[in-house]
Amino acid sequence: MKLSCLICLLLTVNAWAGPSGSVPAPMPQKLSIGLFNNNDSASTTWMHNSGVQWDLEYIYLTYSWATNWGGGPRDGAFAQSFFKSADANGYIPAISYYEMYDIPPANTGFYQKVQSPTAMAEYFGDFKLLMQQAKTFGRPVLVMLEPDGYAYLQESAVVPTAPAAIASTGLPELAGLPNTAAGWGLAFLQMRKSVGATNVILGMHISGWATGLDIIHFNVTDPLQPAVDNVYNFLAPLGLVANITGDTYDILVGDPLDRDSNYYTLVRGENRWWDTADTAAINTRSFNRYAEWMRLWNVKASKRWVLWQVPIGNSFSKDVCYNGSIGSGYKDNRSEYFFGNGGTTHLQKFVSSGMISLLFGAGEGCQSRQEVDNDFLKVNVGTFYASGGMNLPSSAPVPDAGIVDAGSPDAGAVCTCVCITPDAGTVVDAGIKDAGTIVVDAGSPDAGTKDAGTPDAGGVVLDPAQCNFETAGNLQGFTLTGGGGTLGTSTAKAFAGLRSLAGTFNGSSSANQSFIVANPAVPRGTTITYHVYIPVVTALTSLQVFAQEDATTSWKWNSNWFPQSALIVGWNTFTLTLPTVPGVLQSLGVELQPNAALSGIIYVDSISWGAGTQTPDAGTPPPPVTDAGVVAKDAGTVVPDAGVVDAGAPVTGAAIKLMDLGDSITQEEWSWRCALTTQAIAAGYNIVPVGSQANTYDPCSTRHEGHPGWTIGDISAQVVGWLNTYQPDVVVVMAGTNDIAWWTAETGTSVAGRQDVLITTIQQTLPNVKIVVQTIPPQSSVLVAPNNVDRAVLAQQYNTELRRLVAARVTAGQKVRLADVNSVLTLADLRDGIHPNVGANCNQVNNTCAGVAKMAPVELAALLQLLR
Repeated sequence: MKLSCLICLLLTVNAWAGPSGSVPAPMPQKLSIGLFNNNDSASTTWMHNSGVQWDLEYIYLTYSWATNWGGGPRDGAFAQSFFKSADANGYIPAISYYEMYDIPPANTGFYQKVQSPTAMAEYFGDFKLLMQQAKTFGRPVLVMLEPDGYAYLQESAVVPTAPAAIASTGLPELAGLPNTAAGWGLAFLQMRKSVGATNVILGMHISGWATGLDIIHFNVTDPLQPAVDNVYNFLAPLGLVANITGDTYDILVGDPLDRDSNYYTLVRGENRWWDTADTAAINTRSFNRYAEWMRLWNVKASKRWVLWQVPIGNSFSKDVCYNGSIGSGYKDNRSEYFFGNGGTTHLQKFVSSGMISLLFGAGEGCQSRQEVDNDFLKVNVGTFYASGGMNLPSSAPVPDAGIVDAGSPDAGAVCTCVCITPDAGTVVDAGIKDAGTIVVDAGSPDAGTKDAGTPDAGGVVLDPAQCNFETAGNLQGFTLTGGGGTLGTSTAKAFAGLRSLAGTFNGSSSANQSFIVANPAVPRGTTITYHVYIPVVTALTSLQVFAQEDATTSWKWNSNWFPQSALIVGWNTFTLTLPTVPGVLQSLGVELQPNAALSGIIYVDSISWGAGTQTPDAGTPPPPVTDAGVVAKDAGTVVPDAGVVDAGAPVTGAAIKLMDLGDSITQEEWSWRCALTTQAIAAGYNIVPVGSQANTYDPCSTRHEGHPGWTIGDISAQVVGWLNTYQPDVVVVMAGTNDIAWWTAETGTSVAGRQDVLITTIQQTLPNVKIVVQTIPPQSSVLVAPNNVDRAVLAQQYNTELRRLVAARVTAGQKVRLADVNSVLTLADLRDGIHPNVGANCNQVNNTCAGVAKMAPVELAALLQLLR
């Protein structure tokens, strides 16, 4: 791990309740329910005449669909007829795109076909037809790609860089993509973008057996997080994270089971039934386990879920092959779990794990169908809709900007890892509660000398965390397990206050080591914050923060793992939220996983939860801890010193919440966001980036509103909600590239006019907000459909008009400034003719970061004009 990469990184995974990622704009903002129409008239007629206003109708598109099942030209017209039929009945049309299985050459495996230029040319040629038909349709279309296909690819290709035939298909839309397994995943995104089918929602299918073990139905005692990490690491370069297409997949797609459970039991002799109990342990074959697997994926990928092909069988099914008679098909419990007793609670559980849609349908001809299920779905889903349905939560709310709650009562909670007794939130002097007033002088920061921070004679502690290790030698109940190390307290490092817990490792053991405390009194549903200091040289491959329940919850284990690449040299902040279900916390701690004998000292400090604790910010490193000066013992009054601050870092007033807003140029890791944030902090400003989006391995500002592939119109449709949620003090806008670079029927001037409207919307929503508007980089010369205008010319038009519009606002005295990054960038500063060079690819391409290096000073100058 290069030290140059270990800067400014803070992960706050699962730091709040609720799912990660946004609901794709074309999808309903309530939980949506849909059905498979079985590709026959009886099924279609039943659905349309059911009296239930289903949200979605789905079909399969398999090989030969493009030629209208062999009955016409290769024009994909069948898809258009389905889109229109679904839309006429008020449904969003959904496609399960399942062509690879039958595409020639026959009798070859999935990955073998992916390596064939001929097969892939036909395959992605058909997908292009689908995108063209969807664009012509013009309304939302959900496309769920290749059931189990991504898992088959991982099974054989093993690594994303394995060879594949993508650019070598000869399709012009795919010419710039790599001939790799990763390129196969990116080809769907690139084709959608090239065609301009912006109304299509693309879903990547995630299989529970992709690691080679079926962790959902059979290998249920295997831990979930490592399996999620394994598959995510393969799939991320296929389009789950920022990539050369400038786009990512919109959703994840899962199928709880492809056939009714009793079909497997009676026909195949396999047990695939899930325990419906709300108390079922995660390491059992249960709905709880599947919901937790979904939640872990949601946290990891920041994508919501569509559950598809959900079995329809219920307890009234006859356990016979479907024959059209009422009750034919096999028993299952999934429909009754979601819409029977306890259904609302169960639906909410899955919605909290990221689910936005449930699509019911048979995955094989013998299974139960909605037409013969004794009207179970018809009646119960109809009742669900009549009651108002279920709203989907927006992206999880971001915690505040790291403010220490110095006075909120902590309800007197005393825990085995607290060496002081909490009072009502004020300072305790010699055991007597003072009047609760803390006087802080208004002095300027000193030259950076760190004061001693020593508690006065009354035992006042500067670190308010429950586990603060402020008393020398008091481990507060913690032990070090795994052998090969000793545990003590130390003043060498401290996240807050004077001391921390220090684990000293002597290089004698490569076993996992754990800092652990038993029986801490942490309330249910509380978020626990851990701080861990990692030295320059360690043998760590990963680290997890964990909480272990007791026997009342079957020893439920909650944890978050972080790989070496996600750890920085210095203080790392991690969070973990306890379940809200009843239970008792048996232990919590930090586990280190080395790849060699561990040596050196690793520090743990300031473990906190609940009221009065330090709250992590929206994904950026907290500002240096500033105490109120040296505390002197008196009759209850805390006397500040002359303004001495910790760490010597420049501090200029309160935190400034900054929202970076735009498209992929904003979203990318190592982008201008990182450079701008770093330079603004160095200039003395307490910058706290905010937003709903998070880049897991971003070296700097992990929170933002950068959305790959989004146009100004897409951003405008969502911006008011983001502004109201995060209340930024400053908004830095980099948008318009997608309007210019890929498809447009407008002039650059009209696109700039839309940007001007966006600025007005931001001002009207937050009248005191400050706005930095950036020009877009120069674009390489390409003719853009439908008007065949050179995008290089469009970019010039756009930037010229944007300069004029912003200048008018400046003249009018508005809090708006222009960062004219276009004026300092050339095509040589772009890696693909659109996107500026960023840190992730500098050494791989031209050993420079010219794009970012040139942009940041221009952006900073505009920002400082507003802040000074």
